[in-house]
Amino acid sequence: MGQLYIPVEKEINGPWFLGNEELEELDDIFEAINIELTKSFEIDIEEEANKRITKGYYKDLATAILELKERYKTINEKKVSLISSDDKKLSDISLKGILKDPKLNDFKPKELRLEIERGYNNHFSLVIEKRFNDKLEYKAKSSSENSLKK
Repeated sequence: MGQLYIPVEKEINGPWFLGNEELEELDDIFEAINIELTKSFEIDIEEEANKRITKGYYKDLATAILELKERYKTINEKKVSLISSDDKKLSDISLKGILKDPKLNDFKPKELRLEIERGYNNHFSLVIEKRFNDKLEYKAKSSSENSLKK
């Protein structure tokens, strides 16, 4: 059986039009990616914890996992940002959250950013810009081989 190769980085020129229905569907996809990257991150943490137990840094797996998660908490976030033509920024953890925000009524969006960071080895970003030339750009990286191929 053939092997599927998905580029980890790509830029696609527009124009792009995304209505509410498409944005809600995009949010569902974004959440599915978040779940897969979180699973990969959990595997990374457990593997690192086991290595540190073997080296004698920790006595048990639960303590090692807890301390490693604490260490990585600054590089463990999910964020959606909408930037307007006058550089106002509206942020949330989901696209649906932004769509429900009453501040959106006065917004003239020029950029949409969806970003997930789970440790050093699990990242996803999608940027849709409406500036001089519309473009869509994504970057994906996962420590788990199959996590982003679904």
